[in-house]
Amino acid sequence: MADYLSKVAESIERYELLSKHDGVVLGLSGGADSVCLLIMLLELSSKYDLKLYPVHVNHMIRGEEALRDEAFCKALCEELNLDLICEHVDVPSYAANNSLSEEEAGRKLRYDIFRKVMCKKHAASIAVAHHMDDRAETYLFNLARGTKLAGLCGMNPKSGNIIRPLLVLRRAEIEAYLRERGRDYVTDSTNLEDEYSRNYIRHEIIPGFCDRINHAAVENIAAVATYSAELLDYIRSEVVRCACIEVYVDRVCIDLNKLRALHRVVASEVMVTALKSVYDEYKDITDRHIEALLSLSYGVSGKKTDLPKGCQAQRVYDKLVIYKAAYRPCETFSEYVCEVVSFEEWLTVTCGGVYDKSVFLKEDEKYFDYDKAGELPVIRHREDGDYMIIDRVGHKKKLADICTDMKVERMKRDKLVVAAIGGEVLWAIGLRGGMSALVDEDTKRVLIITKKG
Repeated sequence: MADYLSKVAESIERYELLSKHDGVVLGLSGGADSVCLLIMLLELSSKYDLKLYPVHVNHMIRGEEALRDEAFCKALCEELNLDLICEHVDVPSYAANNSLSEEEAGRKLRYDIFRKVMCKKHAASIAVAHHMDDRAETYLFNLARGTKLAGLCGMNPKSGNIIRPLLVLRRAEIEAYLRERGRDYVTDSTNLEDEYSRNYIRHEIIPGFCDRINHAAVENIAAVATYSAELLDYIRSEVVRCACIEVYVDRVCIDLNKLRALHRVVASEVMVTALKSVYDEYKDITDRHIEALLSLSYGVSGKKTDLPKGCQAQRVYDKLVIYKAAYRPCETFSEYVCEVVSFEEWLTVTCGGVYDKSVFLKEDEKYFDYDKAGELPVIRHREDGDYMIIDRVGHKKKLADICTDMKVERMKRDKLVVAAIGGEVLWAIGLRGGMSALVDEDTKRVLIITKKG
């Protein structure tokens, strides 16, 4: 007799899916997969001292059959001395109102309920009953539809607080386990139809692979999915290590000097990570958008590209800035001009040939030693962590503290426009200038920042 439970227990240990005294929300449809998951977790509960919260969601799609499933789940949980949580959701109406397929709508509403129960019960995780065949189906579905590495992972044993202990088992093994335990289950009639793309893969493609190419096709696809997940984990660790993404409430900034040192594959994942910080749902982003951002990163400063849902990206000197839809400040800053001229030209044009310190009192134009500054500044709004050099010795002071000292109203601080290099502010426009790049008689090149109009 095969020890299916041991395979699952080993997977739980390997991927650290459970800990002692965990509360676990468990999706229970009444089908073979979820019944198997429930019985297995009950058998393992003595080892982990688990508290199980089975949840059944009636999607209001299949009429009498859905009521049969609900009744089955209630009877099963009553037999096992578990309290079943039942929820009814009108999936057809939700799908129609939100331009989703019924499959997408059902998944979203189902997981919303799972998360609500998890919060209410202070549970540690949500256990769902996907198995190895599901993982292979997802892999092939994503591959056929078009995907990158993330889609080739299929589904992972652990995704945030969602755990999938049964990914090590084939569907046939799940049914064998239930026969050994003498356990019944219900069958969703829609799973037997080929109307859905996944069901076509399940009933036609995968059996064809196993019969005509390799009987272990599912196991082999799952192994490649596991390898893809490990590879993606490594790439994402490189994204974290390079630390080139800065996330703000209204935008995401990417340090292009750091980005250019990365392999293109890692750079692409940087773009993916940045966009996930901008969008609540990532499904509208395609390879075309990733390529556009990469091209922008190597293009000319000032160039822009539009992104879905009103967002926009712009190359701003040594940064790529992705603006959220409600924040498009680049147009506001078009009135500011930065230019670099020789000291002689600046002296002639600005000071009439004689070094005159009174020119530094102008409110709409500031002058800095370009070689001391090291690069052109970015014109932007104030950000947390900004600072200014406040004396010739090089002492720093946070711009927030300067605003406090100068009694700048809190509402006006976030609207403050600055000329900055990284976090150092050369000029807080309308407030004061810094002293790290002052023009003097030894200056060779002058950086002029002008506010037009």
